[in-house]
Amino acid sequence: MFLDKTRVSKPILRFCKMKKIIQVYLLLIIAFILQVSAAGQISWMPDLILLMVVFEGMFRSGPEAVVFALVAGAIRGSLSFGTFSADIFTFPIIGAMGFLEGRIFYRYNPVAQVLITTIAVCLVVFIHVLCLKTSEGRCAGFFTVLTYNWKPLLVTIVSAPGLFFLLSRMFHLED
Repeated sequence: MFLDKTRVSKPILRFCKMKKIIQVYLLLIIAFILQVSAAGQISWMPDLILLMVVFEGMFRSGPEAVVFALVAGAIRGSLSFGTFSADIFTFPIIGAMGFLEGRIFYRYNPVAQVLITTIAVCLVVFIHVLCLKTSEGRCAGFFTVLTYNWKPLLVTIVSAPGLFFLLSRMFHLED
């Protein structure tokens, strides 16, 4: 006659976890659509997909972060065939870096969030430059790309703490 709490809570917990996973991937698709549609018109557009990968790395478990980063890398890589393999290679590394950094430092610390986002941005730019130089031989250097794209890169880095705060509240993540 009495309800067993373990039987009731396991399916409910699984449902809640699955709901959060679906929300995260839907948010990734929305970020992709926003990035594709607004990037041409807004010069200060942050890299929303990269920010989501760093967030997932810092606030989720390691395997979840790496799988999400692999999917995000494939989605972001579809924007440019020249960097497709670079994004698939780089984004799981960023997801794992975010996971490790989130365990070393207090993940709600804005300085730590800016630090890991800065490292992620520099890694993506470096890998893209390296990939395009080797495949096409026409890409500019690392510092030239940073100088030319400083606005969206800076907005990506600076917006990380605010976006991470909103996402952590949206997904009800506690410390």
